[in-house]
Amino acid sequence: MRHNRFLISVLAAVLLAAISWVVVRADIPTPAQITAYFTVDGQPFDAPVNFEISCWGYHSDPGEPEKEPGSYTPEVVYTYEASCPAYGCRLEHDLYFNYIHIDTCDMRGVAGGQPFLVEHYTDFPFDCADFMQETVACEVRLDLPVSAVAAVSPVPSVSTTPLAPATQAIPVAPPARAVQTYEQRFLIALLLTWLIEIPILFILARYVFKVRQVSVWRILGSGLLASALTLPYLWFLLPSILTTASGIYLGEVLVFLVEALLYRWLLGLSYPKALLLSFTVNALSFLLGLFLL
Repeated sequence: MRHNRFLISVLAAVLLAAISWVVVRADIPTPAQITAYFTVDGQPFDAPVNFEISCWGYHSDPGEPEKEPGSYTPEVVYTYEASCPAYGCRLEHDLYFNYIHIDTCDMRGVAGGQPFLVEHYTDFPFDCADFMQETVACEVRLDLPVSAVAAVSPVPSVSTTPLAPATQAIPVAPPARAVQTYEQRFLIALLLTWLIEIPILFILARYVFKVRQVSVWRILGSGLLASALTLPYLWFLLPSILTTASGIYLGEVLVFLVEALLYRWLLGLSYPKALLLSFTVNALSFLLGLFLL
């Protein structure tokens, strides 16, 4: 019977984590129509351009203050690759720049059959209009290096037809290390939270606060449910509301209070003991998380 209760708690925790993740996720990709303009010496370049944009910076967690230059090692946080058959071609792309800080962007590719590389061509990959629109209008502009192209052709009308696949691949360096998405990092954080907090919760509840009236499985299930019900909100909903640098600390306080109420209800503790238990578990989890990550 106890094993059945534990299994139900585990399934409920996973289900609630998944549902909360989807429901509270306020940061969804934004559809965009990107118009690409390539020139040489300021004149429109009428030839196929196969290009790749790589942007460097760092990942930013919810409420994290902006890092000072030199305090981190830039890494590739955003990439975009496309083929442009003619001047003014139009591209469809879903924009997603949440939780990353971009310092600079490079562009490399093939223009008119010749490879090119332009480092630090911009500090943001696209020049976009109002991001609140249902479909955002963006532009990418680059004056190609003269040495990379053989000739400039007359300007054609703006292309509105679907893009044809590039006939020549971009000569690229070995691929960069795969960048983890924010969702992947959240799932890793949830698993680490369970691995850290549940043993701490069990030891404190059983041997410090002397919780004897409930089973071991109920204590373990309480730990699963507490993190599954609070962590998605801390990662996905609160960052869109608490945008200041102190937001992460306020979010942690809210998590601590909510989990204290859960421990009060699930473990039958008094309010002072539930608050102390929640504070201790979250404080130790936060400190160990900083050490591990």
